Amino acid sequence: MKNKTNICKTALVFSAILLATIGRVHAYPALQIDIQGGTYVGGLDETTYCNTTSCDVYAIATASGNLTDAEILATNYYLSMALVPKTGPAPGSYGSFTVNGTTVDVTADMTYGVPPLEATILQTLTDPGDLPSHGIFETYFAEYMFIFDPLKKINSYDVQADAGNPAGKINASGASFYEKVIIDTTNLDSIVSLHFDLYSENLVICSNNPNCVEGDIDINDFAPFSHDGQTGGDDGGGGQQEIPEPGLMALFGMGLLGMGVSRTRRKRKAS
Repeated sequence: MKNKTNICKTALVFSAILLATIGRVHAYPALQIDIQGGTYVGGLDETTYCNTTSCDVYAIATASGNLTDAEILATNYYLSMALVPKTGPAPGSYGSFTVNGTTVDVTADMTYGVPPLEATILQTLTDPGDLPSHGIFETYFAEYMFIFDPLKKINSYDVQADAGNPAGKINASGASFYEKVIIDTTNLDSIVSLHFDLYSENLVICSNNPNCVEGDIDINDFAPFSHDGQTGGDDGGGGQQEIPEPGLMALFGMGLLGMGVSRTRRKRKAS
């Protein structure tokens, strides 16, 4: 009984330390997504949801670590709009949505696979440089490419703790940059939603590497999964699904491991 208690105490202490570490790592990420009027849902979800058919999605970049303001402004960024729940690989007809007024037919104007769109290799081929799955991909997705404007400044903040009013944080003297993308899902089929991911590109340049594919586009930086967004509202409508963040899944796995160790000890003691 004493051994079991010690194991439980050790697991709890280790879990608390790991959770605190995860919190520090993701407390102030370089890239984030916020939605005006959106609702942040925590727990296993950790996503900001748009509660209306017209969504002002804000892509936010903040100098952090090795990512400087100059690097932010010199890089192409992409907002991925992926269908959830997972859709494909067979194409389907799920209406349409607009991105800053431009219509995207679902799924005729979308690509099946994992972002980013590849320049010279098959678009359905995934590679280690693609966006991590986090329960979303493979599915149909579209990309909106943009470059941050040095004049579009916003106060730096943590979306996870203060989501829903990026417009109120716009400040010409702010330390972060933003891009507003207007997504309208009025004509999107109600059985699906759009999941948003933000990332920058890294165009691979091969140099005497036989395994390299010239022109392959990889992910350079991306918003952590606890700082992404989705349409469909926070009430379970429009294809909403809970997508566990990797850190939480690790804690959950540790809990199961601790239970397994405890159960094994009890069986040995009984025998």
